[in-house]
Amino acid sequence: MGFFDGLKNLAQKGVEKMQEMRAEIDEEKCMMSCLSVDDLKREANRGKTTHRMAALEILKEMYGIVPKRKDD
Repeated sequence: MGFFDGLKNLAQKGVEKMQEMRAEIDEEKCMMSCLSVDDLKREANRGKTTHRMAALEILKEMYGIVPKRKDD
């Protein structure tokens, strides 16, 4: 049963990490909520992953803008 306990612990750590990341994204969204569309587009390309994700979520949710990926 040790193998399955290890998988369970690994899965739990992954869930905890995602919850922390979601909290960071929500915090970043609160701080960026007053930015203009142009500012959000600029912020979507700089900073930490959570910072970029927050800017992209605001653009999508509030303005319906989904920027194209650079590698497309």
